[in-house]
Amino acid sequence: MTNFYPQTEQLSGPEVNTGTYQFRPDALVIRTLINPLRLTRILIQLGHEPLPPNISPSPLSLIGLPHSTVSCYPNVFVYTRHLFHTYGFWPVMTCGFFSTLCLDLLTEAYYFMSRRYLVERALNAGEWLEDGDIIETSKPRFGEGVMERIPLSQFAVHLLSLCFLKIHEVFVTQPFYVIMVRQGASIVGKEVGYSWFYQAVLSIFRDNGITGFFSGITPRLIFELSSMILHLSVSRLLQANLFGSFRSWSKAVRNCIHTLFYAVISFLAYRLEMNTNHYVLDTLLLEYGIECRCFLQRCEGDASSEQVISCVMALHGSRISTMEAAVANRFSNWRECKRTLAMAGELQRGYFPFWRFCPSPSLSALGSLHSNLTVW
Repeated sequence: MTNFYPQTEQLSGPEVNTGTYQFRPDALVIRTLINPLRLTRILIQLGHEPLPPNISPSPLSLIGLPHSTVSCYPNVFVYTRHLFHTYGFWPVMTCGFFSTLCLDLLTEAYYFMSRRYLVERALNAGEWLEDGDIIETSKPRFGEGVMERIPLSQFAVHLLSLCFLKIHEVFVTQPFYVIMVRQGASIVGKEVGYSWFYQAVLSIFRDNGITGFFSGITPRLIFELSSMILHLSVSRLLQANLFGSFRSWSKAVRNCIHTLFYAVISFLAYRLEMNTNHYVLDTLLLEYGIECRCFLQRCEGDASSEQVISCVMALHGSRISTMEAAVANRFSNWRECKRTLAMAGELQRGYFPFWRFCPSPSLSALGSLHSNLTVW
């Protein structure tokens, strides 16, 4: 078998040199530029809406369907511009930058470890692989493609190993996630105790102890595992039925189709809450004989809400003088938070960059909660 990855010196068995993790300097520049947008997303997930909603045409008007007007909050770019005007350029650009950088680096390192695990297992047990599968596949995508072609007997074992690796990743990165969220909330409350990374660490430890660094870890763990399992499982289900007919097409076309497919699955995992998604998904699954609607709805529903809940509960126990922190402290656990946000229709906060729908006043269960809260 022709090896696409270089092999090291073989002793008792084949050992694969899958390379080492390399940090790209240009990634630091990109993270700096998008840091204000990440801050915007955190504040939106926390429920901080400083700008009033506007009346705009429905998204259905883009595809020529009959439409009506909807009440939407300003898009994320208008929101970010408001942050710059209100809190200043430098505070918005640097808020939570170091904690975000550490979170991203650890996440990328764990992704590298999981991909290397799959590549090593694939090449060391390559009797089910064809040379064309290795030669014509890029290294990053090869690790994902392994789970699509692997025998079913090994799929469950490798998926379980990846789940354990993901759990370890969440536990290691959760402190940085909590710091990132609280630093984002502190810019609204103008808290000096969270201005810098070491100050944020001391503030969290003083207020909540070690457990404060793991606030909201349960819903985040559910979100991460649900997204990964949904992505890999649906990829495997559709591989034989959908992608098998594309093998005779050119390599460039197949790569485009795979890229589009991964984007659609990620879109589904994060649940961008459009009713048309359910119709398209149903049509696709019925066409290829896959009856897993209930499974997808369950995983999709969990993945969609747990990230917002995790962000809100990351403020639980904090003494930041904002209404968002006061709301988080009112919840006794993350399940109560989920029920309240579900009643208010706000479980999808932060998923739409545009057409950020404003919940109906009749659904605003948080309104009475806000009126009865006292900020720290």
